[in-house]
Amino acid sequence: MGKYKAFNCVNWDMNKDEIIEIEWVNEERANELMPYYPEGVESLLEASSPYTFQG
Repeated sequence: MGKYKAFNCVNWDMNKDEIIEIEWVNEERANELMPYYPEGVESLLEASSPYTFQG
């Protein structure tokens, strides 16, 4: 895996629309929790995304 990578995962309470828990997990666990990234969450680190401050 090279450098250690950690991903922040959030657990939502869908009934109350609020965060229950936030935890740092390794990329293997992050991929289990977020299967909607077909290339895996580490693919998010391969490209940059421009940010525009709108405040």
